[in-house]
Amino acid sequence: MSPGMRIRAENKNGTIEIESGKGRYRTLRWNNEEVTVKMWPRTKRWDGSLGLYLPGHTKELHLVLQEGQQHFPSEENALEWIKRRQSQWNGRLDFVYNSDGIVVGWEYQVAPDGSEGGPDSALILELWEIIINEKTPENLQGAQNKRVHVKY
Repeated sequence: MSPGMRIRAENKNGTIEIESGKGRYRTLRWNNEEVTVKMWPRTKRWDGSLGLYLPGHTKELHLVLQEGQQHFPSEENALEWIKRRQSQWNGRLDFVYNSDGIVVGWEYQVAPDGSEGGPDSALILELWEIIINEKTPENLQGAQNKRVHVKY
C-alpha cells in the first residue's frame, strides 16, 4: 500500500478500513474500534509472498495481520487460491475482492465472558493484491466491487 491509500472492505463480519501511513504503519478501523500498528517486513516468503505481517497482542487485542502480493500465471489459478484461503479459514474471514484483484478477509472476535489469561479480543486480517502474468487484473471474475473500495 502506498502512503495515504485506503481500502474499505465489507464482508459478513462488517466493514473494515485499512489506511496506509508512512512506511509500514497501518491504521485499522472496524466496529467503532481503531488501532495503528507498524507492520513487520517478511525476509522469507510465506505462502508465496514477502509482504508485511504482524503477529502480536496487547492485553486488550490479539492481532494476526498479513499484507502482500500473490502472483499467478492465470486467473483460474488466482481464483483457486482465493477459494483455498477461504477454506483454510473455514469461511471465518469471508474473503471479498474487487475486479482489480484487491482481496480482503477479516474477522474480529471478543473473548467469552469468564475467559482468563488472554487478550480481550482478536483481529485477524489478510490483505492481498493479486497479480496475473505480471499485471493487475482489470475484470477479475466474481469480483464484488461494491464490497471492496480503494482510494488513493
